[in-house]
Amino acid sequence: MYPTTRTALSAIMTMLLLALAVSSASALRSIQSSERSITALSRALSFATELGTVICEVGISLTLNEARIPKRTSNSIARMSYRVLNSGEECPESGGRRARVRFLTEAAPYGVNYISFSGTLPEIESIMISTVGVGFRVDTPLLVECLIRVEWRLVVRIIAMILLAIAGGRAGETFTLENVTKRGAFCPGSLEIRGSFLPVGTAPTFRLV
Repeated sequence: MYPTTRTALSAIMTMLLLALAVSSASALRSIQSSERSITALSRALSFATELGTVICEVGISLTLNEARIPKRTSNSIARMSYRVLNSGEECPESGGRRARVRFLTEAAPYGVNYISFSGTLPEIESIMISTVGVGFRVDTPLLVECLIRVEWRLVVRIIAMILLAIAGGRAGETFTLENVTKRGAFCPGSLEIRGSFLPVGTAPTFRLV
């Protein structure tokens, strides 16, 4: 076989492989959810500051814009609301005191953006999302009506395509909080939110499409 013929065949094979790779990637541009509405619950979500830790029972409700989620960073994919389920929104605080944590409702439900996913195609292990502009008030004997707003990043954990939990992505299930703003006479210098939300009822499934 002449060198020029071998070169031409090699070029054709390369083009075919590239076309196949592009075709495969195009076929997996979205994440399909079996449910558009997802409800999850945390029995012990902790709000930790240098002044103490408040632990609340919190529920979340997430409604996808569409059952098919485009894999585009910062794309708006859903709306989410948070609610403290403790009676009177009063939660136990370290030291035996009581505190109130109230999620603000005027901006709820909050917008949810897609960030990224992890896993080995075609399996999905996690989907990272963020809720933008989440606002809540913390009222304790030491923190008087402190208003906090954050961009709250959450990791949707999946095993065998089934939703396992919605949790923090850092050590100790600590959620990543960005663009934190605080307003009030007595607000903490630091804030960590830790815990995980487990699906209520039938857990939805996710797959790449």
